[in-house]
Amino acid sequence: MSRYTKPVRTTCFLQFSNARVIVHSLNLKNRKEWKRYAVSGKKPSNIPSRPELVYLNNGWRGFGDWLGTGTVAPHLKKFREFGEARRFARGLKLKGLMEWTQYRKSNKRPQDIPSNPHSVYKRKGWRGYGDWLGTGNIAASKKQFLSYMEAKKFVHNLNLKNVEQWKSYCRSGKRPQNIPVKPDTVYKKNKWTGYGDWLGTETVATQYRKFMIFVEARSFARSLNLKNVDEWKSYCRSGKRPQNIPAAPYKTYKNDGWMGFGDWLGIKNDIT
Repeated sequence: MSRYTKPVRTTCFLQFSNARVIVHSLNLKNRKEWKRYAVSGKKPSNIPSRPELVYLNNGWRGFGDWLGTGTVAPHLKKFREFGEARRFARGLKLKGLMEWTQYRKSNKRPQDIPSNPHSVYKRKGWRGYGDWLGTGNIAASKKQFLSYMEAKKFVHNLNLKNVEQWKSYCRSGKRPQNIPVKPDTVYKKNKWTGYGDWLGTETVATQYRKFMIFVEARSFARSLNLKNVDEWKSYCRSGKRPQNIPAAPYKTYKNDGWMGFGDWLGIKNDIT
């Protein structure tokens, strides 16, 4: 036996507008109360239990309209055009998403302004809540930053000394929107070589440094005429060590010629 959907008989029910007048007089608050009423035995036989099926093509606009609560299902709502809705939202002078969330839960929001604009206007101009509220805060994925070289030139003029000072600057509110807070992420594939280069301090992160080949570096170390490892450590802390000479040569040249500090410094006693 083939399966099919049994058509809904409508001839025994009142017309939609007449049935709705009767339902409005019941003062039911929501769909849950309607369902309880429908099975209570009090419902007249000429009022359908499933009005959304019976009146689907005959005036049905959702249970908010059916019950008279004014609540309209999201897919049946008619919202303002994006530009008009955004102007309204900006006029509220809200400071961020948290304040918008509080506002949308209040009874002040007009029915033609969506509570979830990011869904309604997803393909109709939506650029984030910073744009929606007019705060200027734009999601990182939608921001347009300066090129790495232009941004780096700007940052160099700030004369910041280290990463901590950079973080403080970002928190100060002075940073332009086209300069990223996390340049190491934004410019990861665009010549990023560390915060030393970004800030102009010339300090280069170990993983980005280009050291001398082992033999040349060892020749340099031996020319210092240091007597032991302690003198080497003191030298490294002095600030005189070139950037292309590693402070920890035993790590850098571990598999590339390293034979201990005695060999590295050119002293007879074999120290590792």
